[in-house]
Amino acid sequence: ADGPTRGPTILFLFFCQQAGLRPDACADDGRTALHLAAGEGASRVAAKLVELGADVKKPDRQGRNALDIARAAGYYDLEARLRLLAES
Repeated sequence: ADGPTRGPTILFLFFCQQAGLRPDACADDGRTALHLAAGEGASRVAAKLVELGADVKKPDRQGRNALDIARAAGYYDLEARLRLLAES
């Protein structure tokens, strides 16, 4: 799931953090970057977002959180990893 483009994505997240952008900022539908990463199976990006303060349990407008989205997309390892990150 984490391909060669994930390194630049994590670098981009670093610059967003330095610019003061919130990791839990959301679109009109309530989805955050973590929701998108969970749906794409982007494990390293999701972990970095959580490290930067993204809330694993924050729901979108349909009431789904990143755990729900990862599970629905079949990314069970990512769901487990997010669950562990949320507990730490």
